[in-house]
Amino acid sequence: MRHLIIMILLLINWQFSLAQNSRANALITLLDGIPSDTNRVNTLIAISDALVYDNPDKSLKYAIESFNLAEELEFRKGVAHATNRIGRAYWSKGDMAKAFEELKRSMILADGLEDFSLDARNLGSVGVVFAAIDDNILAIKYYTDALNIYEFLGDRRGFIAMTNNIGKSYIDIAKFDSAEHYLNTAMSRITKEYDFMKPIVLFNIGDSKTKQDEFELALPLLEQALRLAEDFDDQRAMVRSFETIAKINLKDGMIEKALENTQNAVDLSRGMNVKELLQITYKTHSTALAAAGRFDEAYLFRDLSSIYQDSLSSAVTRNQLAIFNYQQEQSELALLRKQSEVNQAESEFQRLTIYALSTIAILAALAAYAFYLSRRMKSKANKSLEQKNEEINLQKVELDDLNRVKDKILAIISHDFRTPLVSLHSIISMIEQKMITQKEFEEVLPAVSKEMMGAQNLLDNLLNWAKSHMSGDFVKPEEIKLKNIVDEQIESLCKSIESKNLKIENALSEKDLAYADQNLISLVVRNILSNSVKFSYEDGSIKITATSIGNQIGLEIADDGIGMDQEVSASLFKEARPSNRGTIGEKGSGIGLMLCNDFIELNKGQISVESEVGKGSVFTISLPKATKHVEEREEPKAHELASA
Repeated sequence: MRHLIIMILLLINWQFSLAQNSRANALITLLDGIPSDTNRVNTLIAISDALVYDNPDKSLKYAIESFNLAEELEFRKGVAHATNRIGRAYWSKGDMAKAFEELKRSMILADGLEDFSLDARNLGSVGVVFAAIDDNILAIKYYTDALNIYEFLGDRRGFIAMTNNIGKSYIDIAKFDSAEHYLNTAMSRITKEYDFMKPIVLFNIGDSKTKQDEFELALPLLEQALRLAEDFDDQRAMVRSFETIAKINLKDGMIEKALENTQNAVDLSRGMNVKELLQITYKTHSTALAAAGRFDEAYLFRDLSSIYQDSLSSAVTRNQLAIFNYQQEQSELALLRKQSEVNQAESEFQRLTIYALSTIAILAALAAYAFYLSRRMKSKANKSLEQKNEEINLQKVELDDLNRVKDKILAIISHDFRTPLVSLHSIISMIEQKMITQKEFEEVLPAVSKEMMGAQNLLDNLLNWAKSHMSGDFVKPEEIKLKNIVDEQIESLCKSIESKNLKIENALSEKDLAYADQNLISLVVRNILSNSVKFSYEDGSIKITATSIGNQIGLEIADDGIGMDQEVSASLFKEARPSNRGTIGEKGSGIGLMLCNDFIELNKGQISVESEVGKGSVFTISLPKATKHVEEREEPKAHELASA
């Protein structure tokens, strides 16, 4: 029975977490009237800031939305700030490893922006992460670095926040004199404009006095912190103030007053659904209930507190290991011989540079060749203008076709070569700026090489396809085994599939034959499979099957990913669309499926999609069967029947 009640109380916590604070609500109301520009990016960031303490899940949602919009607008400063807010939201959720990773990424993105305020924010946020894993000494170092920048900038709010954080860390390591020095400094800097920061600073001073058993000094400070927290709707300060006042009430034998305060703390912490606050308030409430003789309820809240304590302890251990492993790895890499790293990095840089320049030269030559042929055909058409009008019309058609070939080649290059070239550019940039060590470079080199090999194979297909267009043979259909094509494309995407731990099943057989251009169908299958991987969740599944549709064979690619609504699926093959990020941030160009539709129509087939948001998508490619070969396989059976 006790376990059932515990589950009900946990469910109540979740239901309360749907509340938002008033500042966030006001900003969300304004959001509908703001267009998709940099102002909207900044507003989304402000909403994330307002929610980070009381509703970290929604804070993360708005931070990611601001990141996506900033990237779409190529707003570098917005991208860096949004990445910082993503890290802050993960911190509030208790995932310090992800928080540390995002904050580190924000520091890299901020490099060169000369945004000192963001530099200070990143340093302070990293300090908060280290404080969360009980490394207060390192937290104080980062807080102090941030404090110096805020003081240089004259940023009063940042200065107050950092002095308060330093004071809190000193409390946690029982250095109360240092703690109160910084906390009193913070209070002295608070002007009327920043009165909303008083509750948490006053609480920390009161908490310091409480931990030193100076209850008579602590109580008025905590009561003042509570009144101000209620005025400014600072729920975190309200919870901590109620809970700490209740402890003093218990010391003074004021059990009913203690119960009233712990109940208020419990109600507020349920609404916030922050594990740390729930564990603390449930523990103190259990103590108050036991003091009042309500032992059954006390045991329930003690069990709930233990559940959250176990969860928090496990999370702290995991986060400590993740961050400490990263730091240890960095220390070990720093011991490697520097000259050897430089020499090898320069050699690899030259090789990759040559590879990249060669690839770019080939692509440029391909585009130039298509343009050259276009110009040559136009000249030939002008010369024959006086001879035959029919020849002019014929050459105009050929010229238009060649221009379409050129456009499609450039579009395919943009869509399918972007990822490997961006990866290569990122590695080269990091080598130039000495942001990665030799060991890190060697770890990522196989993946980069594999991507470049995939790009080279795709380039071969493009060259063959373009050559067939330019010679006048627009499509070269032949009997093709769909199973082999699917296997090849799965292999080319194995890195992306493995990174998401996807289960992919190719249920095709050797008898599933189509009559179509193999190069074009390979490009189509690659594009659709790539999208299925991109929009699948981790541990998801993708299945490829074949169906018979009259004289055509249907190739179905089904995933259980994020899906799409009817409006999106209806226009998917008709027009270029802005590319959406995948489930882990993958990007595309937004034109691949439009090209796929074109290629399938050239092969006398059709492509369609059935999708539902949250349930995944099924893409169906219909192609002519290899009927000649089917008839040849069936003829022996007819002969045997006649003989019988």
